[in-house]
Amino acid sequence: MTKHFIFLPLISFFCWITLNVQGQTTVLALETLNGPTRSANAAVFAHDANGKVFINYNYKIYTSSNNGVTWQTCMDGIDSLRSSFTAATSPDGTIYTFNNYKLYLYDAVNNIWINKSLPINVDKVAITTDTMNRLWAVRNYSFDGLLYYSEDQGDTWTTIDIGSQPSGYFTFLGTLNDESNYLLTTTGLKKFKITGESTQILMSTGSYSNLALNKFTGSLFHVNSSSIYRLRESDNTWETVYTGSTPINNILSVSVLDSNKMWIHGDKRTVFTQNNGETWTDAPVFSQYAGRYHRVNDSIWFQYGASNAAFNYTTNSGQTWTDVIADIFLPTATDILTDQAGNIYAKTLWKNSYERSTDGGQNWELFYIHPTSNSQLSIKALKMNNNGVLVAIAENNVVFRSIDNGATWTQVFNFEQAFPTATNFEIFSGPSHVLYLYASVGSTGKFYRSNDNGKTWTIVITQFLSNSTLMFLSSVNSEGNLFFAQTDHSIYLYNKNQNTVNLIFSGTSFDTYDYITCTNNGNMYMIFQHFPPSPGLYRTIYKFSPDNGGYTSSTIYTAGWPIQLKPDEESNVYVLHSAGLSKIDSNGVVQTPMYTIPGGSIESIKGFHVSKDKHLFFGRIRHLIERSTSALVSTHPTPSTPYQINAYPNPFDQTINFEVNGENLPEHYTIRIFDMLGKCVKQQDFTGKSCTLNSLKLTPGIYFYHISAEGKNIGAGKIQAE
Repeated sequence: MTKHFIFLPLISFFCWITLNVQGQTTVLALETLNGPTRSANAAVFAHDANGKVFINYNYKIYTSSNNGVTWQTCMDGIDSLRSSFTAATSPDGTIYTFNNYKLYLYDAVNNIWINKSLPINVDKVAITTDTMNRLWAVRNYSFDGLLYYSEDQGDTWTTIDIGSQPSGYFTFLGTLNDESNYLLTTTGLKKFKITGESTQILMSTGSYSNLALNKFTGSLFHVNSSSIYRLRESDNTWETVYTGSTPINNILSVSVLDSNKMWIHGDKRTVFTQNNGETWTDAPVFSQYAGRYHRVNDSIWFQYGASNAAFNYTTNSGQTWTDVIADIFLPTATDILTDQAGNIYAKTLWKNSYERSTDGGQNWELFYIHPTSNSQLSIKALKMNNNGVLVAIAENNVVFRSIDNGATWTQVFNFEQAFPTATNFEIFSGPSHVLYLYASVGSTGKFYRSNDNGKTWTIVITQFLSNSTLMFLSSVNSEGNLFFAQTDHSIYLYNKNQNTVNLIFSGTSFDTYDYITCTNNGNMYMIFQHFPPSPGLYRTIYKFSPDNGGYTSSTIYTAGWPIQLKPDEESNVYVLHSAGLSKIDSNGVVQTPMYTIPGGSIESIKGFHVSKDKHLFFGRIRHLIERSTSALVSTHPTPSTPYQINAYPNPFDQTINFEVNGENLPEHYTIRIFDMLGKCVKQQDFTGKSCTLNSLKLTPGIYFYHISAEGKNIGAGKIQAE
């Protein structure tokens, strides 16, 4: 029989399900785990003559005098930091910072920050110094033609007017001396003197791009993609000094060793010159990471803000690097997963890799795949199917699988051979043994499918994938078919048996999707963001249910804007929204209570996971993972379930009785018993309102029961075997 998929208009054919949030509200009890342990969002902004390094991390300043082994808070004199933080160091070693409308100078003798005067009363100011130890300041937005400099460390200021021009955002300020200084705003680049006399300079490509200034020689460099230009002083025009085969792109930092040696660190790679830009080469000691670098001296460098979020240092000019790991660095777990053995996996921003705990979250270690006894690979994507098979994409773009909870791994696919130009990768799983891989580069994307628990892979979708922007919003349903979002703001379903792609849902050109997830009973849920929002309607949840070969849709409202969705094995869906957490049962009915989540903003939660035993895991920005202290299984009926279940005796030895009470009772029931890992250890059908389970012989511990009838949830609860 051919299935016909029905496209449903945005408004006309929706039935509306209201999420009842006016009733009971309960605070979700959480416990904090001991990991993950690695984070790397610090920014090195200065060092002093003794090698003390200063970083801005988590809205605080810290210092280290032993290359990052230990760190001390350095906030005396500063109330708090904000995102508008900027810093500068003069040639004589004076360190300045600007933050929250205030300018500070670091007093090294007393280890304190001294508030200095500032002629600009705005919250965003850029500061820099010149070769004469003068401090400069300029508005970081809505530039008004005025600059300011101080010759006495911020006690008094002189104003320079370089000429009126249309207001624009500041992007670069480079100061040298009385004669040669540069300011780039979104309206153009100007070279100006201390007297205010200025000259407009045209960019080499007609665009306002990245600039780097060698303060030893006064040479100004301009980077555009893979080319470097140098400003010719004689006529203020640009000469091409380097054209590479791969892009440098955005300048993240510049390192100048002396009048000749200079590094430009881009977000793609680092290039190096030893002759003031006459010739350039790839910098060999920095080529392992693209990112920002801070030079302490010829030997000691710190690297941070890289594409892999590493934070490390070298003491031998980049020959070897050591990771900076300290208690002050709190992780951001962006993905959390638990396997059938109860191991916890957490992906952090540190090298975009995973850590693992095998003891319930007490101890953590970097998680590697070991293809051979003397090699190891970090992993950048990890998923598990409903048979407990783990599939991982390693750092070398090779795909591995494990059938023993990560103890051993077997290579099953190699993107370097199948799609060598791909740069983005993901794995998709769901309530099925079927798995999908996705890879893309630019506007080209491909899906690969495995029907045998990840052993073999076949390319299945290349059409429809015009752009990869929304491709990561995908999920596998219980039949092994794939829902995925496209940049035309539509949702499609790939049918693996028919090898067809069908339109399921279409939004407007401004609407966006945040999450797509599937449940065991065939439903698909997605978070839909309306634009422009109407009163009370900004983000809603759409539920798609199978119906005679097609899908019918319904809308579920939450107390706050929905942020994430996660299903459990019983087809319930947990909704993380701005007001807390709600649970939707397999019929689309919201359960009570609604849970409030302590500990700060819900929007700060990036990692969200529901384990097989229905414990909830949360990974906040710069925070250790939190886990619910108990499973979210209610032993009492909810308003959507008009039945009451008695389980006795509880605790029990080998025999336990169940009794269902209420009006209009169903005739036939099914009861399932699950262990803490979510494995069904007993299933039995019964007729009438009661049943007895005999000779269970279960290992002592906590178990969960679930009773259903005629496809509906009757009730669930917790029992204990002795």
